[in-house]
Amino acid sequence: MPASSSIACWSVIVPSEHSSGESRRSGGITKTGNWRVRRILTETGWHYRHGHRVSKALKARRKDQPTWAIDIAERAQVRLSKRYRHLVERGKASPTAVMAVVRELVGFLWAMLRQVQEHEHKAA
Repeated sequence: MPASSSIACWSVIVPSEHSSGESRRSGGITKTGNWRVRRILTETGWHYRHGHRVSKALKARRKDQPTWAIDIAERAQVRLSKRYRHLVERGKASPTAVMAVVRELVGFLWAMLRQVQEHEHKAA
């Protein structure tokens, strides 16, 4: 599946909207789209409750991976763990903080897909 069509499947984490005339209010996350993707993303978001660590298993999986991909993943892991802690410290409920982290994670996934597209385009 090409990366551009994959981006559409990440759009399952979208807030509902209640609009009338000039007023626009965002609501909770909708349950439309692929529930499997939404569930995996949500479960991934819960893992950011724990601090940033690079385990032996992760080091092994990163072997022979492109440096640019590891850099994006590293930035995402640090930023999202920090984001979760910041939101919880401000008084947000854990599920709310997790969904905020998941929405930001989707942005990192989008950036990763864009990088893959650029590298494939350069190689062609």
